[in-house]
Parts: sequence; C-alpha cells; structure tokens
Amino acid sequence: MIRTVRSSLLSGRARSLAAAAAVAMLVLPSGSLEGSDAGEKAEIGGLKIKFTDTSALSASEMVKAVEEDVLAYLANGRRRSFLEDAAYRLEARIRLEGRPFARVGFEIADNGKRLRFDVDAGPEVEIESIVFEGARFLGRDELDDCFRAGSVIPLVEGRRLYAESRIEDAISDVKSRYKASGYIWAKVSQKSVAFSADRKRAAVVVEIEEGRRAVVSSLVFAGALLERPQDLEDLKALRGGPYSPGLVMKIRNRLLEFYAQQGYPFSRADVTPLIDSSTGAVSIEARVTEGRKTYVRRVTVEGNDITLDSVVLLIAGLRMGDLLTLDRRRKAIADLCLQGLFDEVDVRAFAVEGDAESADVLVKVKEADHVRIECSAGFHSYELLNGDVRIKSPNTFGTGRSVWLGAKLSFREWMLESGLHDPWVLNLPFRGQWRGFVGRRIENEFSAFRWGMDFSFTFPFVKELSATASYHYEYSDVYKADEGIDIDAFRELNISSIGIGVMLDLRDDPFNPKWGLLVDLLHEFGGRGLRGGVHFDRSILKAACYATPVLGVTFSIAGEASIVDPKSRTEDIPIQLRLFRGGMSSVRSFGERRLGPRNEAGSVIGGEGYLQFNAEMRVPLSVFGDVPLLKPFGVAVFYDTGSIKEHAAMWLDFTGFRHAVGAGIRLITPIGPVRLDVGWNPDRRHREDAYAVHIALGHAF
Repeated sequence: MIRTVRSSLLSGRARSLAAAAAVAMLVLPSGSLEGSDAGEKAEIGGLKIKFTDTSALSASEMVKAVEEDVLAYLANGRRRSFLEDAAYRLEARIRLEGRPFARVGFEIADNGKRLRFDVDAGPEVEIESIVFEGARFLGRDELDDCFRAGSVIPLVEGRRLYAESRIEDAISDVKSRYKASGYIWAKVSQKSVAFSADRKRAAVVVEIEEGRRAVVSSLVFAGALLERPQDLEDLKALRGGPYSPGLVMKIRNRLLEFYAQQGYPFSRADVTPLIDSSTGAVSIEARVTEGRKTYVRRVTVEGNDITLDSVVLLIAGLRMGDLLTLDRRRKAIADLCLQGLFDEVDVRAFAVEGDAESADVLVKVKEADHVRIECSAGFHSYELLNGDVRIKSPNTFGTGRSVWLGAKLSFREWMLESGLHDPWVLNLPFRGQWRGFVGRRIENEFSAFRWGMDFSFTFPFVKELSATASYHYEYSDVYKADEGIDIDAFRELNISSIGIGVMLDLRDDPFNPKWGLLVDLLHEFGGRGLRGGVHFDRSILKAACYATPVLGVTFSIAGEASIVDPKSRTEDIPIQLRLFRGGMSSVRSFGERRLGPRNEAGSVIGGEGYLQFNAEMRVPLSVFGDVPLLKPFGVAVFYDTGSIKEHAAMWLDFTGFRHAVGAGIRLITPIGPVRLDVGWNPDRRHREDAYAVHIALGHAF
C-alpha cells in the first residue's frame, strides 16, 4: 500500500524521467559499466553503484539520496520504476545546490549486478537580479530578506545560486508576510526567469498582486460576563488593525486563557469573522460560554513509581477547595519541574459529572533517574587542572530529599564531601542543607588540612528574595606557611560560627545576566561560646547591576566590601580567616590572592577589611555581523580597583587603592562564558607583575 501511494505521487515525473533516461542512454557511449573508470563508486545492499559526476555532490551525499529507492528496487523484484524514482530524487537533490539544468539517467549492466547513474550536473547558476513587480506595501529590503542568501537560497563564495524549489519557498514566505499584514487576497508568483546564454546567470521576476487590505472593523464579545474587562484591552486594541487568518486562533486562545485565569477552566470560545471582500472590512464576533467557577475537588497523582504522593502534592501546592486558576496550574507545573525529580510533568483538570463547580485534577509525572553520577573537569589559571565527581540520589526513599557523596581534585586541593539537601524542612517552606568535608588546601601563603561541616536553612520570601541562617564548624591545621608568617599560635584551630544572610536576585539569567540587580549580605558571629578557638565578627556585602541598552552590549558594575573584626580576647585574626584579594574575580592586574599587605620577607599576609569596585563592558561579536563563526564569542573591557587593609579599624580609610585595566575574550556556553582576561597594572610597585592572565568559567561578577 505504501509503495502504491509513493509511485502514484512520482508517476508523472518518473515517466518523464524515464523518457529522458532512455534518450540519455542512446546518446551516451555504449558499453558496460566496466568500460569506464571515471566517477565515484559505492555499494548499496550488495549492488555496486557508480556516479559519473560528483562535482555538485560528494559520492556519500549521492548514495544518501538514492539509497532508499535502490534498496526498494532490490527488495521488490528489481522493478525499474524504483530506479526511476532514485534518479529523480538525485536530480532534485543536485538542483537544490543551484544547478537547475542537472540531469540524471541510469544504466543496469552485468546481469543486474552493477548500476550506473549518469549524472550531468550542469553549471552553477547565480541569481543576477530579482525584480518585484507590483509591490507597494512591503519594501525592497523586507522582500529581499525572504530571498536571503545562505538560508533560503544556496550561498557559494558570496554568490546566490538559483534553485527552483527554494525560490518557491521564498515566494511562500513573501505570501505569508502579506497575509500577516492583512493582505489576505495577495497573490505572489514567479512570473519569469531568464538565463544567460552560457546558462550561468539568472534574472528572476516575481509578480505580486497585493489586492485589498483586510482591516478589523469591529470586535464584539457576547455571551459572557467579564469579571475584569480591562484585562482584555490588548484584544480591543485589534480594532482598526490588519486582519490575518491566524487572528481567529489568537483571539480564541487569549479568551480561554483569560477565563482559565479567573477560575473557569472549562469555558468555550467561538470566534467568527465576517469578511466583506468588497471593502476589506472584517467584523469579528467572539462568543464565550464561561460556565461556572470551578474549585478543586480531588488531586490524584500518576507515574510516580518511587516518589511519595504526598511529596508530589506538597510540591504542586494544589489543595482541595482551591479555585482552579491558570496561574495555579502553571505554578504547579513550574515547581514540579524545578525540583529536578521529574523528566516530564503535566497537570490536567477534568469536569465532575453532576457538579459544575468542581474539578478533579490529575498530576502526571515521569520520574528522572534515581541515581546520578555527575562529573566535570576544567582548567583554572589558579587551580590549574581540576575536576570533581559526585554520586547523587536526588529522591532518597521517594521523599524528594537528595543525598550525595563527592570528591574534588586539583593541583591545589583534594577534598571529600557528603551532603543532604531538604527542600522543605518539616514540611515547612524552608530549604535545608548539610555538608560534611575533609581535605587539604594549598594556597599561595599557606597550606592547611581541614575537616568540618555546614548547616544552612533558607527561607524564600518570594522567588527573588530569600533569607538564610547558617552554622559552620571547621578544624584547621596549618602545617606550612610563607616566610615571615607566624602560624604557631593558631596552627591547630577550631573555627565555629553562625551566620545570617539576605539575598535579592533580580537578574534575568544567573549565568549570563543582561539586565537586573543582585545584592547579597552575610554577617557571621564566631566565638568560644560556639566551641571555636577564635572570637570574631565577619560581614560581606556584594552588589552588582546589569544593563543591556543597545546592540546586545552589556554594561556591568559591581561593588564588594568585607570586614573580619577580632573580638573579646582575640587580638589578631589568624591566617585561615584573613582576607585576600586579587585574581580573576577581584583586581585582575594581580595574581590570585596577591593583592594586599606584605611582611618584611615579602609574603602576602592578607588583611581584615577590603573595598572593591568593578566595571565591565561585554560585547558579543554577533553585533559585527551575522557570521556563524563569531556568534559564540564576545569581548570585554574592564576596570577594577580595590584596597585591602591589614587591620579592621582602617577598613573605611579610602586610600591605597590598586587598579587594573584590561580586556578579555569570552566563549559563551549555557552555564556561563569561558573567559580569558588580561589585566594591566598601571601603578606597578616592587615585587609586583606588570600584568596578570586569568582563565576561568563564568563572569567575574
């Protein structure tokens, strides 16, 4: 049955091709396939194939074009009609490359063991000109855009090549643009095409009959009591605008969305246009049957093999008696997807027979993998080669809580970690996380063995604003330090602290922000009352702002300030808690952690307070033209300045600022850019480098 339909579709063209092939065989030199060594050879299903001309397409592309029909030829009694279809398809494929005079015949020899496709690709035909006759509404630039080279029309070495079927696609695009603009009676066709004497150039004439423009003269709503008609102002604004066939569906969908948002999920909308072809006036009547407000009667869950029903319902947030609005359904889907527990999520409502005000809701899910192994590796100008691996159970015992065990390794660090993430502590809107760790860290100034744990509880007031309470304990053994850094007093140290933080995140994208604001504030208290060996207060404030006003160029500014202040009987902050600046996310004319006070031996000893300011302009290379090779790349220019003070009492002394001026290259990825930055030090001092190079993943701020 399939073969019959296919043959009928090709029969007319195939008969013409068969006749052309017969003429070609009479014209071509006689002899078997073995008589000529020219051309590319291949094999399909044991049948040896030869193509006489591969100037337009490679042999592999030609095999791909004829393979289906040749296999059908072998499987269906070797009927020639299949080879006629194969030759037709190959000819059509070559013509797509801008060779409208391509011809393909075929010859079978050696008792059917060999097959030759006689390919005459013909010349490439360049489009010399395109003339649009009768066009008044659409301008030349917009019409040319439909025939853009490299997308609709083949592009070779800057030349637009003629391909009849692609010209038809471009004409269809022109017609669609007219219809979308209200010219629903517009006719667009290729009036003529003239080829030069050498058949290498073509002049195309496109004829356009625009006709009358259809305009929405009235839009009437009937059959419904609108609760908030002001919400439909966007539909009322359609009056006086152009009418297109897609407008009916747009109005219908907007009405259904509006009523679903008000709690009418089973409303019905019928939109009828009355078109006066003599004047172009279109009167649209939208009749709505809204039904009654609907409330949730019951919520059921399907597809959850491991996840508990109660967990799915908790995440979805749909409860008996809730008004069933569109926002509630959308939020349920979004919240279920964001947890990462499910690959697919759907929330549907079903009317309850005999109860017009109730609906049963079905939450249908497809669970994600229950155990994941996550690996990553990369290069960092400070860490050098680094990688980590994590084994994770994202839905432990079906509770939605994730447990993980991981390891990190780089030239500066090894660490083993384990953790637990609870998205709803005690079924309350708190996110909880515990982490335990043990490892060794090698900084520029000192090396330390560490183990400890963290607890944190986060309360999201809204999506953009959250507050966090945390506890941190760490045992630190500094077993090596730079010359002149005294570690005897705090070599083995217990650090214990509690913290309170607030974050406001209004960025449009956390990995590659174009617009928005980020403010992050954290304050910690550490002391002997928490079983710690050092008493201190530590505050960190970070703020960043992003704007992309023109041409995709993003302007970013950021500020950061921190202070760690010794309290009680603690006189000096130990090296483990001192603040260090400089590097890829700080003042980029310095190496990582190389900005700050130094001792007499020249070792950087860090400080107890710092101020920092950064400004950066990020320019995507796509602004310089639609060149595919440049699209993933961008460049940036930046200015950084910062000051770090040895003692907390001098924190707000606005002196001693060091600077960086530089530029960088960005390779854009879904998780942020891979960047190479070079920062120049305009105020170089003794023992400082003139510049620094940084490689990292993610923006500096």
